[in-house]
Amino acid sequence: MNDDHNIQRCGMDVKQIPMVFDNNVYAQFARVEYPVQLQLILEPDPKNPTRNVVVDFADA
Repeated sequence: MNDDHNIQRCGMDVKQIPMVFDNNVYAQFARVEYPVQLQLILEPDPKNPTRNVVVDFADA
């Protein structure tokens, strides 16, 4: 909120997170009806263990 406008934010932040290359995970994402909140299951990226990749997800 500022002096010129009365703007209130609500919703979710959009972020990009790498996903493991797995056709089953891609097929699951294709069936999701957006917008939706998901709980992401993360594991270390095999190519870069300092980063995480999405390996699965569940309804939040």
